Amino acid sequence: MNWNDSLYWYWRERGGEFFSSMVWRDSGILFLDMPMGPALIQCELVPGRSGMLHREIAITLRASMEHPYYLTVRRERFSGREDEESGVFELSVRRNIRSSDPARTPYLLQNRRLQELLRAEPGAWIQINPIQEGALAHLVSVRKDAEHLEESVDSKGRAAGRDVPNQRKLYAESGFREQMDGLVEMAQTARDWASLWPKGRSGGDGPGGPAKGI
Repeated sequence: MNWNDSLYWYWRERGGEFFSSMVWRDSGILFLDMPMGPALIQCELVPGRSGMLHREIAITLRASMEHPYYLTVRRERFSGREDEESGVFELSVRRNIRSSDPARTPYLLQNRRLQELLRAEPGAWIQINPIQEGALAHLVSVRKDAEHLEESVDSKGRAAGRDVPNQRKLYAESGFREQMDGLVEMAQTARDWASLWPKGRSGGDGPGGPAKGI
């Protein structure tokens, strides 16, 4: 199964508005209905550090904030122990975290559910930024390499044929639903918690402010 087929069955279960083309297997786009606005789910070709293009799953939501805010929580550099305490400091040890507001960022990352979701998806990362410089409307994105997400789907799909009954069975067995649910919840939790920043608090460096480690 490819991205289009997997996202198609996810849409059949979760609803929303689904678009895809038969010409390009990674063209599937899903607008998933959610409180406070829909989530956009898609597969993108993005340049890596070496300049080579690779595929990333992206779940993106919009958020409104009182001040422009930039945040990047990178994928884990190494995995922690199962019994390791969770917290903002432990998270910053395992992941490179850069933001424009060192006061807002610990407030966001102290959310226990967000910490659990990040621990469950070490290869996923979060990005928050205004839609343009100085804007109060923001995009909150969760991303993960598509190859990691689809590995089990592809390996089973090539061996089992393309008929619809088999597709649905492979989709159910692949873990795609569970992984997508986790990534969508991560994006929603980050969006909701960032939007709860107490009104009247400082907005850090503001538009164009430097990104800093927490």
